[in-house]
Amino acid sequence: SATNQTNGSVLSLLLVGLEEYVEYSIRVSAYTGVGQGPYSIPMFQITDEDKPSMYPQNISVIPLLSTSVTVMWFPVPIRDQNGNITFYEIEYNQSTFSTIQMHNLSRASSSEQETTLDGLQEFTNYSARIRAYTSRGAGPFSNPIAVETLQDKPSNPSQELIATTISSTSILVTWTPVLLIDQ
Repeated sequence: SATNQTNGSVLSLLLVGLEEYVEYSIRVSAYTGVGQGPYSIPMFQITDEDKPSMYPQNISVIPLLSTSVTVMWFPVPIRDQNGNITFYEIEYNQSTFSTIQMHNLSRASSSEQETTLDGLQEFTNYSARIRAYTSRGAGPFSNPIAVETLQDKPSNPSQELIATTISSTSILVTWTPVLLIDQ
């Protein structure tokens, strides 16, 4: 609740420093030397939306399968939404110890609080981060969350298998390792 006073010749007032996407009750009253008159009927006005000022909370990234992970989150806190959340954007990519390059994107509707990222590589480190959007644009990204997809069985056998007869009762079997990409 705030009160602003102007002299009798001023018929408008710019209210500044208000919060984003908040409904305000506005009313006026005239004063004379004798005292204050009655207040007008309140007028309700909502300030415009803005971009969210915070990212979604309590983010977790959980390996689901060898090629997918589930990303879960809680919404941006109400006071930091600054409007109606229209959707969430999840940015993810493979990560190494020295760099994290984010460029894969996934979207989730504003009513969702989890999504699954599919088509990932097996037994690989990934990083994911998330942000919310309003009609005015994107809020800040969360800090990246690291996850490793699950290991799976090899997708192909050894490339070269050699069996050599050593004697009437023994055979020497040798093979090359499974290619790294197939492990």
